Amino acid sequence: MMYPAFLDLAGRQCLVVGGGRVALRKVLALLRAEAAVFVVAEKCCGRLRSLEDRIELHERPFREGDLTSALSLVIGATDDEQVNRAISRRASMLNIPCNIVDQPALCSFIVPAQVRRGDVAIAISTGGTAPRLSRYLKAVVAKTIGPLYGELAAYLGIVRRRIRPLLSDITLRSAFWEELFAADPIDEINSRGWEAFRAKTERLIAKYRRKAATDEKK
Repeated sequence: MMYPAFLDLAGRQCLVVGGGRVALRKVLALLRAEAAVFVVAEKCCGRLRSLEDRIELHERPFREGDLTSALSLVIGATDDEQVNRAISRRASMLNIPCNIVDQPALCSFIVPAQVRRGDVAIAISTGGTAPRLSRYLKAVVAKTIGPLYGELAAYLGIVRRRIRPLLSDITLRSAFWEELFAADPIDEINSRGWEAFRAKTERLIAKYRRKAATDEKK
């Protein structure tokens, strides 16, 4: 059983070995996570080479010395079994999280199927046993979780930053969020519109600010 986690890779060094379309997908995902990406590949596809201003690209065979303790993560995306095993072995020695594409036995972590809507990220995994099922479940989730969830997450992030200094009492903040989510916010926005939902949010902020002021006077 795998332990699910989301990694903060911003500014961290990550290595991708391979230069084909699969490697390109991995590189683009790491760039979205704001990682510092290094690529080692004997041959690179044109799209990967076009990213040279955003990645450090070495067009040569993989060397075990490419894996150092400075790395936070390594991904092997090659068709060479010997190279893949060397990557896995070296990463294990250095305790570097390692993923070898489509070879769970050589991985210390697997990359789940993902549905992303702005800051909302939903990861789906079958533990590497049934990748096709993961893709099917991704399609099912994607139909249910639409772009509105990403918009809601962005708005609630703004609200959260606003109320933290206004409601210093964590009990009041928790009560505010419970009341805001007492009715399904997605249903409310779909039925009444964004303006009505924002107005409701403002009423609740004012309500709990009054409670906070009353509590301070006691």
